[in-house]
Amino acid sequence: MTTHDREYLVSHPWITFDADKQLRQAPPQLWQLVGGAVALIEVLADTPTLPEYASKMREVYLARGALATTAIEGNTLTEAEVLQLLEGQLRLPPSKEYLAVEVDNMIDAFNEIMPDVDGGIIYLPLTSERIKDMNRQVLKGLDLEPGVVPGEISEKGVVVGPYRGAPRRDCDYLLDRLCEWLEHGVPSSGQDTISTAILRAILAHLYLAWIHPFGDGNGRTARLVEFQILAVGGVPAPAAHLLSNHFNDTRTEYYRQLAVASRSGGNVVPFLVYALQGLYDGVNGQLDTIRGQTEELVWRRLVDMAIPGDGDVVARKRRLAVALYRARRVVQTKEMPTLNAKMQAAYLTRTSKTLTRDIHALQEKGLIIQVSRGNYRVALDLIMGLLPPRAPLA
Repeated sequence: MTTHDREYLVSHPWITFDADKQLRQAPPQLWQLVGGAVALIEVLADTPTLPEYASKMREVYLARGALATTAIEGNTLTEAEVLQLLEGQLRLPPSKEYLAVEVDNMIDAFNEIMPDVDGGIIYLPLTSERIKDMNRQVLKGLDLEPGVVPGEISEKGVVVGPYRGAPRRDCDYLLDRLCEWLEHGVPSSGQDTISTAILRAILAHLYLAWIHPFGDGNGRTARLVEFQILAVGGVPAPAAHLLSNHFNDTRTEYYRQLAVASRSGGNVVPFLVYALQGLYDGVNGQLDTIRGQTEELVWRRLVDMAIPGDGDVVARKRRLAVALYRARRVVQTKEMPTLNAKMQAAYLTRTSKTLTRDIHALQEKGLIIQVSRGNYRVALDLIMGLLPPRAPLA
């Protein structure tokens, strides 16, 4: 069959593989979002975090990424349940066990990619066979509709709502063409690896959604391809899950953008802008989390210096100062023993006078401020005073 005989040219004329031309004419907003996302990702990659924080952050975003990737297609597990699944503690009734299998498949697939990247392999070839293998991974162990074979092009046309996938006999060709195009035809704002990876990941996701080659799991496969491209391109693992989170969090807009992109004849720029904005916001949120963790470490150090010594009384006062810091709001005296489990344990067998003495001790050290009678807030000005000086804005 010659290229000109391909059915998709009539049925799916928007699958053009000419996004490189569109990108060269893209508005400044797109490149500003690319540059902004890359800048934030580089800050994220270069920001040290304590091992326990880094491990927890990776675990949380792995759970969110796996959940988002499956939730957009109907999985109803919660983030807390997925975290339990990661810890081997989730128990579900038989009628819901398939939900855990779906998420487990994604977690296994993500973890298969990351050790390769962490081990120093900087390039994992993206081929049509690799994409088919990913589909096998996401569908492993699931009950599927008759005729659906994991990792194989569907023999029947795939229909999702009003959308019909590309003609079956063209799908192998389209997958090969997609992989070749992603490798050689997608420009970036420069030679930066991360910016190229971001554009390739979003375009791979979009084109796989258009081609829709498999009988099931097309969306999960597309998001797994997206994750591999980002991870191999140098995006830290937590941030590599953010596009899936964004698509899930804005599900209605996600489907609208997919439809607009095909109806427009294959204009990918609006979808790219939509995806890039979500990525930028997501990385910014992760940096806020890391900044919060760093500030808490500074606060704990200030508390230790202000309340030196050992023993239960010292430990209790320090815990109260940290609990008030984490609250980040005005707290009534009567609330303090219930701020967390450690506070409850610390004051369970003590009278209100003990709490009052502890509050006064923290006040004397300048760690908390009385806002009104019985209401206190943490002295955040202590941390702000540690920031490097800079000239005021004109």
